[in-house]
Amino acid sequence: MADDVAAAFRKDVETVSDSAYGKYRDALNSGIAREQARILLPVNTYTEWYWKIDLNNLFHFLTLRLDDHAQEEIREYARVIADITKTIVPVAYAAFENYVLNSLTFSAKEMEALKHIFDGDTL
Repeated sequence: MADDVAAAFRKDVETVSDSAYGKYRDALNSGIAREQARILLPVNTYTEWYWKIDLNNLFHFLTLRLDDHAQEEIREYARVIADITKTIVPVAYAAFENYVLNSLTFSAKEMEALKHIFDGDTL
């Protein structure tokens, strides 16, 4: 792509984004609820939010979002959250890694088969 085309595109993105953000601020200042006002924001706008969550639900979120099937962008976000969590609650996070992230789950039939194998039964 030519440098002038790229520069013009960047300028257009900046112009549209600045205009949309201005309209968003105007809407907020006139009493429009944030949930409604953000309709004006383009998809390239970063979002800031405050999150209150317990460890059980945080670990559930990380289980889903660290999975290889999750979208790459949310996996990267989840990795950052996981790193923060490790520093705040290292023992709980180590248990989560050991017993959830790096574990396997068996169905009832599989557990029954494993019990027979461990008991020395032939299947």
